[in-house]
Amino acid sequence: MNDSERRGSMGEGLPVYMDLLSHDVLNLNQTVLSYIELMAASPDLDSKSKEHAKKAASQIRISTQIVESMNTLCLLKEMEEMHATTSDLGEQVEAATKALEQLMPYRTVRFTKDYEDKAPVVDSGNLVAQTVLNALMNAVQLDKSDAPEIEIRVGRASEGAAGSWQVTVRDANMVLPPGINLDEIVRKRDDARSKTVKLAGVLLSKMMVERLGGAFEMESSGDRGGVLRMTFKEAGTA
Repeated sequence: MNDSERRGSMGEGLPVYMDLLSHDVLNLNQTVLSYIELMAASPDLDSKSKEHAKKAASQIRISTQIVESMNTLCLLKEMEEMHATTSDLGEQVEAATKALEQLMPYRTVRFTKDYEDKAPVVDSGNLVAQTVLNALMNAVQLDKSDAPEIEIRVGRASEGAAGSWQVTVRDANMVLPPGINLDEIVRKRDDARSKTVKLAGVLLSKMMVERLGGAFEMESSGDRGGVLRMTFKEAGTA
């Protein structure tokens, strides 16, 4: 077997390996989470320790979400085989914000929302909600303020445009690496690797929205924070 055939064989088996690995990680996460939740519920634990336990539990839930998202990506096939359905973008964003509040209950996140009445987009399972959730998780993690304030807008990708809808996430305190190229950091093995970890949610969102035929943009505004834009295909368009 030559190198090309070997790489092809590994690529075909990747979804299986990821499925096995994710089950192992998720089982470990659930075990640790159970112990931490027991500690947090103990009447003998002081309030400061309980707060630390709540934060640790939240990080494990975030880890679980990232693993589940990665596993979903690995198991999905080409677009034609994804059994694409239609979902309302506003409803999917609402689902993502509620999921975020459950994942990070120790963070007070304030949302300002501006939604179109109806934004029907191509979906597969709950991939749209996962796409938005991973972006929101990363936005909050990159905002070190006590109460992150996130503005979310759902509307046409451009004024009067047909064929696509866009979710715009703005956070005035989100600190994004300046001049970063999301396509480059996953290929490099230098100091960019640490940026890959810091932007795990953003990268997952990018891969997910692209799998649905859309696009992802990230814009750093320096002192004014950052913007994440997710563009989704309108249902019924080619």
